[in-house]
Amino acid sequence: TKVAEDPNRDSDELTYNYSWYANGVDRGIATTSVPAVLTKKGELWLVRVTANDGSVDGLEGTAQVTVANSPPVCPQAVILPSSGGTQTEFECSCADWSDADDGDEPQDTCVFRADGTVLESQDCKLSAAQTQKDMTLVCELTPGDGETTGLMVESDEITVQNTAPSNPSEVVLDP
Repeated sequence: TKVAEDPNRDSDELTYNYSWYANGVDRGIATTSVPAVLTKKGELWLVRVTANDGSVDGLEGTAQVTVANSPPVCPQAVILPSSGGTQTEFECSCADWSDADDGDEPQDTCVFRADGTVLESQDCKLSAAQTQKDMTLVCELTPGDGETTGLMVESDEITVQNTAPSNPSEVVLDP
């Protein structure tokens, strides 16, 4: 997109001078863009641009933007423990949760599925009462930070193992 045109039409090549400001403070950046690593969520960035035809500066143009929240990223959901029986509480978590915004904490949501059916769970935990022997479990985790969500990821499948029966609570001998 052209930022300015030379009204003299004398084919002078235009150059542009950029000045970037974060929350009103000149950041000393004179390039066409600001690297994302220099920005923080909630900052108001303003760019001032002046065209020059080699002889004189044109009028200044400005644009501004408020830096938005970045969604968190979860490369892989995992079910923990990775094996267990019908008396095991399973938890779905993120193997390497990250968020570009400093101070954002995980507020993920999870859905457990057994053989395609959604199971009731709470806080990314599946109660042992929801499991059965030989059930195939998978977890879908959507990373969140309280403001926005990232892309859903799915765990590898695990199979609920058999759990040995408990000892009888009372043994009665009948003579």
